[in-house]
Amino acid sequence: MLTPEARLALPARSLRAKTQMVPPGAGWPMVKTNQCLVLNGTNACLEIENDRIQFPDGPFTVEAWVKSAGDTNGAILSNIKSGGFSLEVAGTPQFRVQIDAATVTDRRVSNLKPAIGVKAKDRLPAAKWTHLAGVYDGQHIALYVNGQKSASTNVTGARLSSDKSLFIGARPNGPFN
Repeated sequence: MLTPEARLALPARSLRAKTQMVPPGAGWPMVKTNQCLVLNGTNACLEIENDRIQFPDGPFTVEAWVKSAGDTNGAILSNIKSGGFSLEVAGTPQFRVQIDAATVTDRRVSNLKPAIGVKAKDRLPAAKWTHLAGVYDGQHIALYVNGQKSASTNVTGARLSSDKSLFIGARPNGPFN
């Protein structure tokens, strides 16, 4: 729970997702790093199909530890297109949530407003691990960098769920990637 004075931990809520990872044509690479997902920064990503994971309605937090290889832009975790959310780097870290100001019932694309986003002031340091967290509590969205609130804004309306897969290292929007 976030308040202006404190950040209090609530009981963890876990979601199970069944998925099957298919090895690339040449097989899985032999990894000698610290067991993190390493992407090539151009065309590699991990996709978890929409029917394999269900996101509950209401408040949520997405977190990631990232280590930028340099001055690059891209999505870290996203299912945003018409609905959803995105934690990404476009110059600086950003967190965006699609809000439907009308209702939480069936989505009407004609009523769809642009995603509401917050953006950090500073770029990610190259070759250094950084913790990013995007928080939506139903009234605000906020972006935390290494545990410090970097940006926030008020929101109205309900979070609009996405019908797209969840991507790690990409967005379900080819031109952005």
